[in-house]
Amino acid sequence: MKKLLIPSLLLAALPAVAAINVSMPANPTAVLSVTETPIGVDSIVAQTSLTLVGGKGAYVTQSLEPARIIISQDNAPIATVYSASPKDELTVIIPAEGAATYGGSELMDGINTLSMAAAPIEAEAMGLQALAATDPAAAQAQYEKLVEKYKAIFTDFIAANPGSPAVTYAMLNLDAPQFMEVYSSLSPEARTSILMPMVERQKAGVEKQLAAEKRIAEMQNGTFEAPAFTLPDLEGKQVSLSDFRGKWVVLDFWGAWCRWCIKGFPELKSAYSDYAGKIEVIGIDNRDTPERWREAVAKYALPWVNLYNDTEQPAGTALLESYAVQGFPTKVVIDPQGIIRNITVGEDPEFFSKLKELVK
Repeated sequence: MKKLLIPSLLLAALPAVAAINVSMPANPTAVLSVTETPIGVDSIVAQTSLTLVGGKGAYVTQSLEPARIIISQDNAPIATVYSASPKDELTVIIPAEGAATYGGSELMDGINTLSMAAAPIEAEAMGLQALAATDPAAAQAQYEKLVEKYKAIFTDFIAANPGSPAVTYAMLNLDAPQFMEVYSSLSPEARTSILMPMVERQKAGVEKQLAAEKRIAEMQNGTFEAPAFTLPDLEGKQVSLSDFRGKWVVLDFWGAWCRWCIKGFPELKSAYSDYAGKIEVIGIDNRDTPERWREAVAKYALPWVNLYNDTEQPAGTALLESYAVQGFPTKVVIDPQGIIRNITVGEDPEFFSKLKELVK
């Protein structure tokens, strides 16, 4: 059998790159920024501006490989497009309000279906901010219901479209147990999706998260001694956890870059005042420069012991691992005998109820 020869003219006729056609009717002369990265990789292939004419413009991809294209306005991402091949001719329409709509490939059609279904729930969640200021408990209860509705959009899509390449996109929006359940039963068709590298990266993170949650559960069984550490305070003095044996201790792992950490300071200050003489709070700053840490301590007038953990050093990373810190803030309650009694990840009002129960 003769080898099939493809004429060079035919090859030349194929597009060497993908085209992303952008439409923004409400802002016909907008200047957008476009960032292109390979799927599942952090390195940037291209970063440029896109000026719309008559509300329209086109971005031509720079890579022949599958790519993620993030479109931003005023440094805020407003659309994300995934290009599978140089043959793609994709579209994105960006409205004045609400979510962008997509088309041009089976993957982007699926993502569009999911985005349109999720947009009203995301808007409703944003609307809870006012309620949270006056009735946090009610806002939290409503938020939890919205989260369940949100996750159902993605799980229902996966169940109804097991072979769709957008199944991998839907997976990225699931919680850890759901993600692992779907991953274990992924269809062969879904595994060919260009988003599989992102799924594999998330899988590694989920496995790490689940291991940390298991470790946290083990550390809260009432017999686990808090790992020892020694860190510098604001004056450069080395302070050890053992210096506080005989007192209840709250370790607050935080960072000046973490808005939820900062949001929790007022209530933590109230608890520190209410339990004066009974507990000691030790704030442990992470992922800041020493200068930024000192500025933040002064700015927020943190009245407790403040220590600096240099996470650029192996010992700093090891400290976070020893306490299974996976997010910020993380608060750890240690009893007078040096035993861990509670670990709370995130800014959770329930922490203070638990602290009250333990200290009493």
